[in-house]
Amino acid sequence: MSKYILAFLCVLSSSLFATIHPEPGQWGATGEYLYMKPLVDDSYFVIKSPNTVNIDHDILVGEEKNNEFDFSSGYRVGISYTFCESDSEIALFYTQLDANHNRTISGDILSPTIGIEEYFFFASHYKGIATSKLGIQYQRADGVFAQRVYQKNNFDLRAIFGIEYAGLNGNENIHYSPNSVIPNEFTSSNSLLKKTSKTWGIGPEVGVDFNYELYRFSDCLPSSLNVNFLSTGSILLSRCKSTSEMVYTVLTGTYNYDVQQEKSTRIIPAFHARLGFNYDFHLCDFEGSIGVGCEFNTYIKALMSTINSSFYGYTGLTNTEYNDFVAQGFFANLSVKF
Repeated sequence: MSKYILAFLCVLSSSLFATIHPEPGQWGATGEYLYMKPLVDDSYFVIKSPNTVNIDHDILVGEEKNNEFDFSSGYRVGISYTFCESDSEIALFYTQLDANHNRTISGDILSPTIGIEEYFFFASHYKGIATSKLGIQYQRADGVFAQRVYQKNNFDLRAIFGIEYAGLNGNENIHYSPNSVIPNEFTSSNSLLKKTSKTWGIGPEVGVDFNYELYRFSDCLPSSLNVNFLSTGSILLSRCKSTSEMVYTVLTGTYNYDVQQEKSTRIIPAFHARLGFNYDFHLCDFEGSIGVGCEFNTYIKALMSTINSSFYGYTGLTNTEYNDFVAQGFFANLSVKF
């Protein structure tokens, strides 16, 4: 819930027109380095119990472990043009972020938390390792039009209208590998679970672009320090698909579960936030800008997850969930005008 509050406090903003703003009749180009942390709703995968637990009485006691994404590198590129007489600007931007994270937990008493219930019955407590591998690819393209609606003193305000395309490809692999199962009358049981989610969407976006000049330096080296805040929200008409595959070996044999969900059409709200500082400079015939800041991106219920919840042969019982995707972090950019 906190990520929704944060997004709304930031007025639901985005990364568009990042410090370019060429003069009338000019082109602008920008490149950005992104250092962002993806967040998904649920990446917990195993419970590790202390060795003092009596499993005959304490069915589940311990700490559930989480495979959380670290910060990862990405990039954004863009180009824009400002019309001579209408105080308006058009721009195209492309963003990409690829992130992967692995985590392995070892212990004397581990309990799986993802998979099919028949497997839990045979390996509810085991000695060994549990491994989680997460991956996400985030792509975004924006085509936007900005119209200056107010300019006075050091304050500049633009209204933004455009189209956003977003693509999200996520995968999760969980491997439970016991050395022995507790109690030891059960044979060792291995499980490999693979889940994927693919979503793409396109739709209109609207927002505002606020720029304020904090300080203008001497005429010897014309330059200025500015604060920039951008705000957009989008409604994406999306297509979603997920797959879930589990191969597990238990006392009675080896079993395979492999289900692909039919594609579904949904409406996904997308919110973005960005706050930065940029230094505009004019050196001889070269005009440009450098900047740093932070940004937040939220896609509501964009990732699809399906898992079988069967029990003792009732294999048709499945559960499908829709989870949020969030990418938040920092950026550094360089823009030129020509």
